[in-house]
Amino acid sequence: MKEIGKSRRHAKYEKHSYELSVAQSSTRKTVTPAREQSVRQFQSINECDEQCDSADVLAPLDSRPNEVQRERPPDWETILSDPISRKWGGRIDYFKDYPIEMNIHFYGLMDHVYDTSVAKFKSGRDLWLPIVLADPAAFHQALALASLNLNFLRGARTVNVEAAAHHASAIKSVNERLMHPTLGITDEIIGTIASFGCYYLMMENLSQWRVHIAGIRKIIQLRGGLDSIRSNSSLRLVLLWIDVCGASAQDITPSFPIPVDLITQFNEDFNYSQYLKGNFRLWTTVFPDQPRAIEAFSDISALSIILNNQSSVRGFWESPMFVCQCLFPIAHKLLSLPRYDAASRATDATLSVMLESCRHAALLYIVLVEQKFGVYLIPTEIQLAKLIAVLSLKENHDPNWRPFEVLRLWVVLIAWVCSYNASAKSNITTTSPSPSTDEWVAKELKTLFRVLQLRSVEDVLMAFSNLQLPWNDDVFYMPLELFREILDQC
Repeated sequence: MKEIGKSRRHAKYEKHSYELSVAQSSTRKTVTPAREQSVRQFQSINECDEQCDSADVLAPLDSRPNEVQRERPPDWETILSDPISRKWGGRIDYFKDYPIEMNIHFYGLMDHVYDTSVAKFKSGRDLWLPIVLADPAAFHQALALASLNLNFLRGARTVNVEAAAHHASAIKSVNERLMHPTLGITDEIIGTIASFGCYYLMMENLSQWRVHIAGIRKIIQLRGGLDSIRSNSSLRLVLLWIDVCGASAQDITPSFPIPVDLITQFNEDFNYSQYLKGNFRLWTTVFPDQPRAIEAFSDISALSIILNNQSSVRGFWESPMFVCQCLFPIAHKLLSLPRYDAASRATDATLSVMLESCRHAALLYIVLVEQKFGVYLIPTEIQLAKLIAVLSLKENHDPNWRPFEVLRLWVVLIAWVCSYNASAKSNITTTSPSPSTDEWVAKELKTLFRVLQLRSVEDVLMAFSNLQLPWNDDVFYMPLELFREILDQC
């Protein structure tokens, strides 16, 4: 009897395995009503294109540079049928009142958003989710971002069908409400358009980012100004997020002011004000007549102290509030400083070049810190190219730099780290620094090492520490071994 029971159980298992293998290999699958609805939604890219062409006054999809890629949606039903490959991990609340009707694909995308191992969403998740869950269009846009990121993680560089369909649904919803005098200027509309800007930053389509920022400015103007959103703290921080990220990517002045009341309260609550209120001696010595520059650069030095003190605190590197209320305001100040073209008319051109070099290096330093927090929306190519161009000017070899050679080393070293990172990444960025750029930066580093008689990484870090120049081992850990190789060649 035992043998008979064993034989029956074995036969049942074989039949189950056979059905699974047929379901996975056969081109003619049994389609449930729920799956038929999901596949029908994504199987025709032409329907998506028609939606995008219909009334897209904000950002027509066919104006984007990326080609839409035809691909089948993930077979979530097959995945869920196998408990070993199930990836939900208890992250999804199936009983939550989502703003749209959910299906298995949408739950899968939301699981990706909630997945704490996904670097791109770890810091912004808690800040953006209240905006996303408040409006159907914003929710569709969040699903578009999740699908797009999954596509990038697979190695693709094009917009997939699922992301395009969700984006089209979000745009259609927003455009319908924009025609209404009251529904078109709500907090939900502003939050959704901000998420459009996030979508285009992920695709590095900066022209469409500018279109959406202009749209937000217009809506806020129609509402009577920024005071009309003063009570919505989450929305104000989201605007700061998307505004500073896009402005940093292009090295332009941000469109909206810093929400000073929120920032001040945050710094006082976490006792960061004691670091941010003082002026550091290095910056007052280098730029004695530039109070705005002194404030911004002193904040950078204070930020480095805060990071070194807090880096070991559990959960610190997943804090969206620190990113929004500490990093972004400093970047905002740096982006609001005069550019070299305007400052070059000053009497001391060398001082102007020094200021511009330090400004670019400080912005790139903040981008590196933001990436440690999981903010990967800011491409560094424009800032890096401008920094290399400024460092190559003849004024950079003026004797006035000589008392501050350690500062110049810090600037060049930031350029080298960003050049290394840009060369290493391959999934999203389509361009990277040329070999000549890498060679120029390495050559400049070797020259400064010899001039300053530095023989080890420890010597360099000690020189930075003596001047309170920003440096954090957690942020710059990856390139340190290559840094040692360059030092060994000197």
